[in-house]
Amino acid sequence: MIFRTYFAMATANQFNEIYRANPRYYGKTVPQDFRRFLNGRPLASLNCLDLGAGQGRYSLHLARAGAMVRAVDYSAVAMAQLTSSATVEQLAITTEVADLCAYDLPANEYDLIVGATVLDHLDVTCLLEITAALTGALKSSGIIYCEVFTTADPGWKHLPGQPLSETAGPVRHYFAPGELRGLFPQLTLLTYRESVKQDLAHGAPHWHGLALLIGVKS
Repeated sequence: MIFRTYFAMATANQFNEIYRANPRYYGKTVPQDFRRFLNGRPLASLNCLDLGAGQGRYSLHLARAGAMVRAVDYSAVAMAQLTSSATVEQLAITTEVADLCAYDLPANEYDLIVGATVLDHLDVTCLLEITAALTGALKSSGIIYCEVFTTADPGWKHLPGQPLSETAGPVRHYFAPGELRGLFPQLTLLTYRESVKQDLAHGAPHWHGLALLIGVKS
């Protein structure tokens, strides 16, 4: 537990410095997969949770479409930046600084939960606890949108000659093929895909192995 807390604090401090130096570190737009998923879905008044929200590009996208969003991240700098953006645009976003391994998820609360490359920052014990809690936090017919780094990512074994993301250090768990899907047995899958993609959004060009899961609670 002490090591887990220390790691979370060290990671938060690292991201605080990154976000302080660049208020739009990951860019302003959400990935095409997320836009495609939302296309045509009514978002007005939906209650949404953005876990590991960072500077809030997913939260801002949802709130601009009329959703009510709670954004949670262990970077105080990111949450302050997102609060400022939401205030300027008068968006319904509430921010909270928290370590996800100590975060209590309310039952039957959310219509949509977003977890974009955040579960991979957790140790296995915490990962199992929070994925179980995520399903319980959804309302009936609620949806989880989740993306994680996989063992196809160059950061997994630091493959020689492969450029790594400058934020690879805080990643604690790379998901094996099919592993993410197995963590949500109670969901009906709308999408599950594993791929390798180039990332041009931050730092030097690099590649990521990714798994995308979109599932609905029946």
